[in-house]
Amino acid sequence: FEELGIQYVGPIDGHDVSQVQNAVTWAASADGPVIIHAVTRKGMGYVPAEDRPDTFHGISPFSVETGKVNGSGSGALSYTETFGRALVAEARADERIVAITAAMPAGTGLTYFAEEFPDRFYDVGIAEQHAVGLAAGLAHGGQVPVVALYSTFLQRAYDQVIMDAALQDLHVVFCIDRAGLVGEDGPTHHGVFDLTYLRAVPNLMIMAPADEAELVNMLHTAVHAEGPVAIRYPRGTGRGVALPAEPEVLEAGRAEVRRDGTDVAILAVGRMVEVAEEAAVLLAADGVDAGVVNMRWIKPMDLEAVSKVSACPLVVTVEENTGVGGFGAGVLEALADLGADTPVLRLAVPDCFVTHGHTDRLLDEVGLTPEGVRAAILGRMLDIRAAEETRSHDRAPGRRRDR
Repeated sequence: FEELGIQYVGPIDGHDVSQVQNAVTWAASADGPVIIHAVTRKGMGYVPAEDRPDTFHGISPFSVETGKVNGSGSGALSYTETFGRALVAEARADERIVAITAAMPAGTGLTYFAEEFPDRFYDVGIAEQHAVGLAAGLAHGGQVPVVALYSTFLQRAYDQVIMDAALQDLHVVFCIDRAGLVGEDGPTHHGVFDLTYLRAVPNLMIMAPADEAELVNMLHTAVHAEGPVAIRYPRGTGRGVALPAEPEVLEAGRAEVRRDGTDVAILAVGRMVEVAEEAAVLLAADGVDAGVVNMRWIKPMDLEAVSKVSACPLVVTVEENTGVGGFGAGVLEALADLGADTPVLRLAVPDCFVTHGHTDRLLDEVGLTPEGVRAAILGRMLDIRAAEETRSHDRAPGRRRDR
């Protein structure tokens, strides 16, 4: 530091208040830049946090006496835990599978894997670019690397995703945790850009599970695929569905019809599938027959499913990603390529940095709740009806002469 003209103080005990005060006082009076090097221990003073710093990095309500996190009461596994357990099962069956993360083994659910397969687990530290580059090298050597990162942190390795993995069409599996709005972690951590920045990458397939059971099947599909594959899933608990005893390989680019409907077709991905299904129930009470399609694959997209719904009076896309260049944009592109002029309503995260707050509240604010989807659809249907009435009136006999 001193070679760079920066004065250095330390290392000092960061838990010694007097030492810290003295260092700051001196630094404030010094001329030029100063670096204070204070050594601290994460969780210092609270034994459960000292013993489990990863858990207490971001903690929900817990018992101060025991340090145990309070249960949610739902009994459902989180997507993170579902992934972690499913990956261990896959690794038991295929010794080529290795796991990579960037300083987030607990946060990404890889603790189970690290405990059972320590020689096949790589924590590269806070270096996402290196994580993806390492994965590409391992894949080139015949292994099946699974890279588990948060959506917002994968952005740091975008160049490596393109140049090291996709350009060479290497079999790297990207498991993207915290996709969508993540609540109190705030705008730096909302994973609402991954569908947009990954859709543009050639050779890369992208999936999003509607529930934790589908996540198990998608992981099984990904490790048995060829070329790079990405799976994105949200923070928090799943829907409480039973997990498959024997995972199945999902057909690439094949959607799943959850509900038939003739008035509106709602195409959804990820946990927005549940929102779409509940919105369809609400719309039924309004006399609107809404169909719901779990698209599963963002890339390759099910063009047959898109073609079928183009016959509906209104197609609606719902995604927990920015609407700029995301899943809805992909549906619009597909409809344009098919030559369809079907009205489309895209519901997504708005083009702004969403603030921090409880996830349910944020989803409500951006309109990605069953009630919000219902209201948006009814509003668009009224607009379409009004436009049709205007056109019909303009085409009426004698209308041009009256003008």
